Amino acid sequence: MKIRSFLITLTACTLSTLTMKTVGLTFTQPAQARIPSGSLAHSETLAHKRIPIVGAWNFTGQVTATGATFKTVYQFFRDGNFLGVSSLIAPSLRTPLLGQWSESGNQVTFKAKSFIFDASNQLTGSAITEATFTRTHNKLEGEATITVFDLNDNPTGQVTSVTLSGNPF
Repeated sequence: MKIRSFLITLTACTLSTLTMKTVGLTFTQPAQARIPSGSLAHSETLAHKRIPIVGAWNFTGQVTATGATFKTVYQFFRDGNFLGVSSLIAPSLRTPLLGQWSESGNQVTFKAKSFIFDASNQLTGSAITEATFTRTHNKLEGEATITVFDLNDNPTGQVTSVTLSGNPF
């Protein structure tokens, strides 16, 4: 029975750095089978590790007042920038969300702005969306508030609350 050793390099991205981790595995090679006997085969699998928030996430949302549901995709960039698109309002009536996000412990927050148009493509104001999520493993759940402003940046009084639940894309 021959024993072969080799190294597998795993890459994990964090918000501020790229980390390389080297894991040694030993394979025993009886006859034709190659069964790993190293620590990775018997330890925590990659599926159970928390992945970085950076990247695209799919969300399902629900408007608190009406129960209407919608889909959205949020992109969390490494530098703290944020981009969001949603089916809550038709794309011809609202620009994508642009803003900033942050993470502290298991809390993720973002604040983003979009412009709002009427059916004749005239700018009517803007909307600020502020959200707070709790992160458990690879899931984000929380609430967002969408506040509408007129052309002079005065609140119109129209505030929409939504609940959101998302997973990595």
